[in-house]
Amino acid sequence: MIDVCIIFPGGSYGTFVEWCLNYFSNPNFDQTLPFTATGSSHNFGGYHLRNCELLPGFVDKEQHYNIGRIHPKIKKDDDIFKNCEFIKSVSNKIIYIYPNLDSFIWTINNKFEKIYDEGYLIDSEEIIAHNLSQWDGGKLENMQPWEIREFLSFFIYKQHLSEVELENLDLIKQQFSDFYFMDVKELRDNFRSIIENLLGHCNLPMIRHSEVENIYNKWLAVQYHSNKDSLVAEITDAVVEDREFSWADKNLTLIDEAFIQMNLRNRKIEIQCFNLNQFPTSTQELKPLLYAA
Repeated sequence: MIDVCIIFPGGSYGTFVEWCLNYFSNPNFDQTLPFTATGSSHNFGGYHLRNCELLPGFVDKEQHYNIGRIHPKIKKDDDIFKNCEFIKSVSNKIIYIYPNLDSFIWTINNKFEKIYDEGYLIDSEEIIAHNLSQWDGGKLENMQPWEIREFLSFFIYKQHLSEVELENLDLIKQQFSDFYFMDVKELRDNFRSIIENLLGHCNLPMIRHSEVENIYNKWLAVQYHSNKDSLVAEITDAVVEDREFSWADKNLTLIDEAFIQMNLRNRKIEIQCFNLNQFPTSTQELKPLLYAA
């Protein structure tokens, strides 16, 4: 059995929450900060069940675990309700972390930069091969940045939506009302309150009250994508409204650019993207490349 299990989709801070629960409740816990250069907490190993298929073997073990984490869905056809039911059967307390539509770009960027050393797309190429088929024979190594951006603008939103199953969130909350549900944004916007609430839900003590602000500030300083959703929305609005706006100093990723392209497409505006390997850095630069969809 496991005392506390954290359910989270990739890029949604399950590792950091596991570290925080240990750090703020256990006086014997290693106090070394877990952050890598990308801002992930993967310098902390913790206890990570890779997917629900591992759980039956885990249940048979006599070893007891205090805190661990798991993804609720790995494959497209995974049954998230069945997986949550099984996790519930082997866990005493459960935290369920989810992104919302206003933290999608943030968490997708996290997933692309933090999870796999070789990169999310490369690691997942076999899984997404059918989606890649119309871009340069379906091989990432043959694709230019503009092709990958266009591919992502059609694919990555739907993929992430399928992974987190936001359309079923209300039903999940209803069926598993004893879980503690946490929107990713609460870590950014209400860190002290959320940590206290999580510890309380898990019946764990808070022993490092004075360290909360310090940990929060150090964590937030390396969360480079935590405001990308609002930034991409601002850029999209500026383009549609034909307002001058520059994002030259905003360090957009290919994910951010793909979402700008997707958002404009949703507003019936397309970008002449053929060979556009260097994305424009202002509305003035982008405007000549726009045409009505």
